[in-house]
Amino acid sequence: WTPCTATCGGQSERNRDIDIENSPPACKLDLTKLEGGALDELKTYLKEIRPCGQQHCMDVVESELSEWSQWTSCSRKCELGTTERSREIIKEGSGGLGSGLALKEVKGCMTDCGETDCKWGEWDSWSACSCSCAGGTKRRNRVIVQAPRHGGEMCDPMDKSEVAPCNTQSCELCVDGAWGAWSHWSKCSA
Repeated sequence: WTPCTATCGGQSERNRDIDIENSPPACKLDLTKLEGGALDELKTYLKEIRPCGQQHCMDVVESELSEWSQWTSCSRKCELGTTERSREIIKEGSGGLGSGLALKEVKGCMTDCGETDCKWGEWDSWSACSCSCAGGTKRRNRVIVQAPRHGGEMCDPMDKSEVAPCNTQSCELCVDGAWGAWSHWSKCSA
């Protein structure tokens, strides 16, 4: 191997040549047609290069960091949220900006809120009637406003929507109608 080219991040190499004189006849190359430097290049059959001088090129000084802060309160109540903690660089090392060390950590959290039972919401207002006469339909809906949590009771199976008849009067208009005859008088009530 050749001497290392540098004490820090250098390389060393070695070569292996073709032994033309001691090779069997079948392995000999016809080198008579090559001139000058071409012959020398061909004879350098194999070259290996390896790194050397791999020690650090400068003294590494680790960054000095503060202790971790306390975890913050969970960002949400009764739901999955996040909490975080942080630390600061007190003294910068030779790698700069904390040398890739974490300055903030975040993790999931959930506060305990006990059991919550399922709850149906109120009915929406009725929709407009689908017809103005001769019978149409109107609709209204409701939804679950609170899902059960932490082992709470499920909602009772109830209707989520309702349909009702509306505007059942006839569509025929009475114009200049005639009254029928009076019926007989009823008996006196007293």
